Amino acid sequence: MPQSLAKVYLHVIFSTKNREPRLLDDWRDELFRVMGCAANNLGCQSLIVGGTADHVHMLFQLSRTIRIADATGNIKSSSSAWINQNHPPPVPFHWQATYAVFSVRQSNIEGVCEHPAASGAPREAIVPRRIARMVAAL
Repeated sequence: MPQSLAKVYLHVIFSTKNREPRLLDDWRDELFRVMGCAANNLGCQSLIVGGTADHVHMLFQLSRTIRIADATGNIKSSSSAWINQNHPPPVPFHWQATYAVFSVRQSNIEGVCEHPAASGAPREAIVPRRIARMVAAL
């Protein structure tokens, strides 16, 4: 019996509200695991999650049954709930409402996974200039 096939790889970038450095070193790696699990629970295969104190980069394969906005919104919602429940800040945590998403060619997956974003390198080392201008607006 025929089945539909979709292999859409996405590099999604979003920041903390007002780009405040609120993703603390003490629990940031755990947050990245939570975000990867949230993507997997949606049927989106999480390949890598990384970032810094004020923004996150995710690479995942989009499930053929969910829209980009729904996947991203669900990941942001569940991860902010996790932060507020497990590491309650003085002021409730929120992600910026906007995000950037770029498709990634399957042949470039390995290069993206080896990119400095996975190690928390400064944004200037991660994102090419024209993309950095778009991300700066987030």
